[in-house]
Amino acid sequence: MLNMNILTLDSSGDLNGLSRTISNLFLEKLVNTDSDVIVRDLVATPLPFVNFNNNYSNLQNILIQELKEADVIIISAPVYNYSIPAALKAWIDLVCVEGQTFNYVKDIAKGLLENKKVFVIATSNTSYDILTSHGMNDHQSYLRKVLGMIGIANVSFSHYSAKTPEDEAEEIIKANLDIAEINI
Repeated sequence: MLNMNILTLDSSGDLNGLSRTISNLFLEKLVNTDSDVIVRDLVATPLPFVNFNNNYSNLQNILIQELKEADVIIISAPVYNYSIPAALKAWIDLVCVEGQTFNYVKDIAKGLLENKKVFVIATSNTSYDILTSHGMNDHQSYLRKVLGMIGIANVSFSHYSAKTPEDEAEEIIKANLDIAEINI
């Protein structure tokens, strides 16, 4: 794990929420003295939603450069209304840029970003499995598709569900066990 660049994306509106807590635990496991870490809090410092009448090229260049330089990406992504938070969607819309993160080959997007590892910390107050089994969860499939579109195929999802502080404590124990299994 020498000289690893880590990009963390926090998209939870709950600044003390479970997804941020677990994301920080993942970061603590992965970081070492040679790591360069960028923590992008998409809520505390919100990004604009894409409006094609505006020019976002300077901001996009910064975000894309952060993404290109990252070896590991940790995405804190709670389930909001069966999908991802708007703050994370804004980031995605700004970094998915033809010619920079993907190209079209015969009308199919071909990603330009490879050799990256992504950890998605997916949290909800309802069982992730129940949401998925009832067809009420586009969260994981959407993130897998959009990350694949830009060339990132090595994506791990860790699911945590909690309604009460007791549930959160149990999920943090589970997260620590999951983190102990990480080997990069």
